This record gives sequence, C-alpha cells and structure tokens, in this order.
Amino acid sequence: MKLTHKNYSFIIYILGIVFIYSCKDKREQTHIERPYNDNFYFLDFEKELENLNYEIDTITINSIAKNIEFVNFEATERSLLSDLNLMVAESDDDYYVSSGMFHTSSGVLRFDLHGKFKESLIEKGQGPLELPYLNFWSMNDSLNLVSMFGSAIKTISYNTHNYTKHSFLLESYGGHPIQLNDSTYVAYTSVFPAMDNDVPYFVFFDSNGEIVHSLHYPQGHNVGYEVSQDHPQGLIYEGYGIFKDHKNNALLKDVFNDTIYKAKSKDEILPYICTYRGKMTPQHRFVTDINRQASVIYIHHLAETENYIFTSYLYNKTKQTAIWDKRSRNIIARVVNTDQRSREFIRYRQIVKYRTPKGNIVFLNMIYTKENVIYCMLRVEDAMEFLPNVNSDSNPILVKFYV
Repeated sequence: MKLTHKNYSFIIYILGIVFIYSCKDKREQTHIERPYNDNFYFLDFEKELENLNYEIDTITINSIAKNIEFVNFEATERSLLSDLNLMVAESDDDYYVSSGMFHTSSGVLRFDLHGKFKESLIEKGQGPLELPYLNFWSMNDSLNLVSMFGSAIKTISYNTHNYTKHSFLLESYGGHPIQLNDSTYVAYTSVFPAMDNDVPYFVFFDSNGEIVHSLHYPQGHNVGYEVSQDHPQGLIYEGYGIFKDHKNNALLKDVFNDTIYKAKSKDEILPYICTYRGKMTPQHRFVTDINRQASVIYIHHLAETENYIFTSYLYNKTKQTAIWDKRSRNIIARVVNTDQRSREFIRYRQIVKYRTPKGNIVFLNMIYTKENVIYCMLRVEDAMEFLPNVNSDSNPILVKFYV
C-alpha cells in the first residue's frame, strides 16, 4: 500500500492514542506500587487511612523507643518556663530553651546537659540583639532565632562554637528561615499563596538578607485560591510549610501538592516525600469550606528521624499524627489528639502518646528531632505522677526518646 500524507497522519494519530493510554496506566500504577528507593518516600495516605487497622491508635511512642531520658530544667526566678510555645534545641554542651509569647516570653535560656541553668542568652526586648518573643528556630552550627515584626522577620544567629551573635532583618516574608549546610537561608514569602505571579513563594538569601535565589509559580497557577479580605484566615487549613530534616536540610511543602521537596542548597532541590492523598486531596476552590473538612486531608507539619517520618494533619475534623516507618512506607502508629489541655501555640506540631511507668497514657508535644532522637514536652502535672523531685513549681520536663 502506498503511504500518503493522509495515511501518515492517521498512523501518527493511532500511535498517539496508544501512547497516551499506556502512560495513563503507568501513572495510575505508581500510586499503588512504588519501588523501594532510599532517596524518595511514597506515603500512601489514601490507602493507609481507608484500610486502617484501628489497633495502631493504641500504640504508644514506647514501642519504638530504645531508651528514654528525662531532663528537669532548673526553675529559678530567671529561668521559668511554661508549656506554651515551648522550644528546645541541643548542642554538644548545652540545651537552648524558650517558651511563652509576647509578655510571657522567657527569652532564650541556656542550660547544661543536666538541666542546670547557665544564662539568659537572648533577652526579651526591642534592642539589636533582643527579641520581643520567639516564633521559630533552627539549629545548625548556629542557633537561628526568628521573630515577627508585622510584615518583617528579625533573625538573630548565635554561633554555638565561638558564642558570637549576628542580627539581620528580612522585609515582607512569611516566616521560618532555615539555615542550610551551605550557610544560605531559605524562607517562604507568605503562609498562603500570593495572587501576583511576580511574587516568589520560596526565597534563598545570604546572612545579610540579600536574595540569592527564588522559586516562582507558572503564570496563573493560583487563580483558584482567591480568598476575600474579610474571610477569617484561621479557617484556611493548608498553607506553605518549611521544616528541618534530621540532617539540617530544609523540607519545602507547597500548597495542595503531595510532593515535599528537600533543599540541600539553593542549587540542589529534589523531590523527597510524596504524601499521596488521592481523592482525599483538597481543592483550591474549597479551601475555606468548613463542611468539606471531613472528607479531605490537610497536611500541616512534617518531622523525621533516621528511620521514621512524622506527619501532622487535619482529617475528619480532628488533628492527627501518623508515624510512618521509612522502610515499609506504612503507618505504624496514629494519634488522634483528644487532649483538651493542649496549650500548644505551634498548633500543627506532632502529638505522640506515652505510657508512663505507672501505666497511664499521656499526650506529649513533639518539639525537636535529631537523627535518632525525638524531643517531647511532658507537662508538670503528668510528671509529678512518677518522677521524683518534680513539684508544682517545676518547669516542664524534656523527654528524649532514642529510636
């Protein structure tokens, strides 16, 4: 048969249809089966929650802990802490601790590894090396302390080796700069997407606050995310996220995107975790619809150790935490937060359940992770039940789970 131009067009059309359907099948299959890969974690929320064995709701953090350590921070007139917005970081020689908000802020306090108070490192105030309160921090070679000033961010960097401090101000960024191993910082520009396509959503900058790299959306990407100015933003359930992994890299979370990216530097940004939600994925146009909360999953926060990934999320109108085993990619424990006493200001951090030596179950806020350690906060009233030398005047107790 002689092949004409018309014949060629028909053949190309048929081959195109076959190619499209073959690609469609492969895409669907990847949601079900994902080959093991040390550099990428496919977490199938849809499958795990639809086939949930509710026995995992009874599993406590004790089941993965190889050892447990309690640190009782000395309570003096200069070192009083509360369980509100408590943050802890650990260096080779010290703990750095902060708690409270605004007029209740403790500043940043330094304790030795036995909990003995050493000094007030960063005072509460408006001076060049002072903070009115602490929003967030990250730990690398330096302790990077972040505070909001309206539309700006003030960061104080404290070098834990030579004990020097450095302060700089970032204008109009949403928050939470994390220092990467190449000494650059990364932050997001707004908690929620900007409608202006010229506004980047993640920026990288140097220690002087100068932008060295930025990430932008394609034209018109956020057209479906319009929110009226008089809408209470507290009802917007999913925003950007930036978290630290267990090797001091940054994990970047987009809005309604299942893929979490790892930023090792401004030039090395790779897919790292897929929190696949399938039909439970929220849609832009329903972002403020309170009646649709129960049927979708809103991802809030991630943390990790060498062997586990911790995700906090909103599902069925409850705040939940799932603990994923990195090897199996399965949920091995889930916590539905029913603790009415929670005063956690950083509302989206993970919650775990701990069985005390006397057999009681208490809820603990996760506040920090390192490669093989999970740091949690134990309330004084719960600690008094089983720990000696703890009374109503004590500071909240740090619990370290070695996993």
